[in-house]
Amino acid sequence: MFIGILFLSGASLIFAIYAILAGGGFAKGVDLVRHEGLLQEFSFIRQFVRIGSVLSIAYLFDGFLRKKNKLPVSDMAMFWASIMLVINLFAAVVTGGKSYLIYPVFTLILAYVLYFTKRPIMAMIPFVIALMLLLVGMQYLRVVYVAENNFDPEGQIMTGSGLGYLDTNLIYLDKMVDQTSMGEDFYLGLVGVIPRVLWEEKPEQISAGGKFRRTILPYSKAGWPVLGFNLWYGNFGWLGVVIGGFLTGLLLKTFEYRYSDYKENAYSFCFFILFILLILLPGGLDNQVFQHYILNVLPIWIFLALSHKFILPKEILVHSADK
Repeated sequence: MFIGILFLSGASLIFAIYAILAGGGFAKGVDLVRHEGLLQEFSFIRQFVRIGSVLSIAYLFDGFLRKKNKLPVSDMAMFWASIMLVINLFAAVVTGGKSYLIYPVFTLILAYVLYFTKRPIMAMIPFVIALMLLLVGMQYLRVVYVAENNFDPEGQIMTGSGLGYLDTNLIYLDKMVDQTSMGEDFYLGLVGVIPRVLWEEKPEQISAGGKFRRTILPYSKAGWPVLGFNLWYGNFGWLGVVIGGFLTGLLLKTFEYRYSDYKENAYSFCFFILFILLILLPGGLDNQVFQHYILNVLPIWIFLALSHKFILPKEILVHSADK
């Protein structure tokens, strides 16, 4: 696991340094990734950042739990795992995607609260406030120092805190529902998993959020997030909302069953939280579930399979199987 995290962190660091050098500075590098699509055809590289961050957190908390239970832990490995987590969080800032930093930080906070506080609910209050400040602070840095625009406090606090979802999705209901054919967004989400090199005629606009924003702002390069229940309503009406809600609950229950030992197992906890954040939140199961799975879940399964079969010594595998 340590060797795998080292590889992921190294890849993240190389990507971050390349962006900074290509842009001629930190802010320009962030802008190059975010607005100019640096290495867009190799966007899967950014998954190294997210997966490396989450696995670093899991590795650290697994070590802390071992220490708590008076089991042997390598302090040197813990030290370097901490360094690798910092590297991944730095690379997350450079990639320009808030979720690449916020999701790991959120996981880090939840893990600490769950494993090392006696009253988790009360302990979460100051951490939630700190997380909101981090979100707004990142939005400020992106607008002022990267994009060099004026900072509109009301609008940017709405955007940075995620409350902008409410506003944009009301606009979606007003402007887009009548322009959406039955099942159109889910068809696009399904074909979106096919690489463009294999299908040159693949539709250009896969994301419902991208189509939505370009309808309102024709020259925009970005998109507005469309919540899952809005997609189900826009494509299938109220029956779609019921079906989407049922499938969301079913998948959530599946995660809960698969990682039921999350209170004692740091890896189960981190994967449980990560999959909920990436696949179900903030508005339930949406049309990009298969893309999320391929980009975020499948690499983790491959990583775990490789580390289990080839990296771990045989005697450890035998001991784990006996246990």
